[in-house]
Amino acid sequence: MSDPVQFDYKLPGGDIIEVNANVTPGRPAIQASLNFPGEPEEDPEIEITDCFLKDRNDNNPDLPFDPEGLWYRDRNKKFKQVMDDLENYAWETYRDQQ
Repeated sequence: MSDPVQFDYKLPGGDIIEVNANVTPGRPAIQASLNFPGEPEEDPEIEITDCFLKDRNDNNPDLPFDPEGLWYRDRNKKFKQVMDDLENYAWETYRDQQ
């Protein structure tokens, strides 16, 4: 069962987007025993459902925004995908709500 989360994210250029996502928590590993072979850990599933570019003046309705394919350079000069960052923020938001 997935839980919806919503948060604001600041893009590298300074614009703010509102992000909606569904998070399905994973499962910890089940240890093996004499009667059961055990099962590996399951990672959480995170789906970014939609994003909206927020108007800085709140004069206009928020515009749909697709962050797919956007990259940025972090403080260590490494390139990272914005979608990976959004998924990490969605997971942190979900954990903070629990």
